[in-house]
Amino acid sequence: MTAEHETRISDWAAEHHLPDTYRDRWLELAPEDAMALISVTEGLHLRTGQFVVAFEILVEIAARDRVSIATILERRELRRIVEGKGSGPGKASALLDALRLIRFPRLQEMLDRLYAQIRALGLPSGVLVSLPSDLATDELRIEIAAHGGLELRNLLKLLAENADALGGTYEV
Repeated sequence: MTAEHETRISDWAAEHHLPDTYRDRWLELAPEDAMALISVTEGLHLRTGQFVVAFEILVEIAARDRVSIATILERRELRRIVEGKGSGPGKASALLDALRLIRFPRLQEMLDRLYAQIRALGLPSGVLVSLPSDLATDELRIEIAAHGGLELRNLLKLLAENADALGGTYEV
C-alpha cells in the first residue's frame, strides 16, 4: 500500500472518529483490499457507523468465501450501487443492504419467496407491497396509487379482500 493510501485511510479515520482498532485493522488489510475500501468509503461518504458495519460484513464474507474484500466490492450488484445515480446516504444504505444479503444468502431466498407469494396474489399495479429489506420486523408496507375516489375505493376493497392472504404471506 502506498503512503498516500495510508494517509487517506488515517485521515478519514481521524475525521470520522473511527476507533483506532478499526483503523489499525483497515491498515493491516492487503493493499488492494484497503484501497478498494477507501475508494468506496470516500465515494459514498460513509458515516462511521456505516463503515464499521460494512467493514465487519466484508471481513465475514471474505473469510467465509475465501475471497478478497476487493473482489467482493467488484461484484456487479455492489458496483451498480457504488457507480449508480442517487444520493450518497441512499447509496450507502443500499450498499449495506446488499452486503447483508450477500452475508446472509438465506435472507435473499426468503425475500424472493415472499415477493413471489405477493406477486401470486395478482394485485393491480396501483398497489405496491414492500417488505423490510432485512426482515428484522414484521411490518408490511403498502402503497396505493389511485386516480380518483372510485379507483381508490376499488383498490381499498381489493386490499381488504386480500388482507388475510397478505398477512399470511409475511409469515417467515
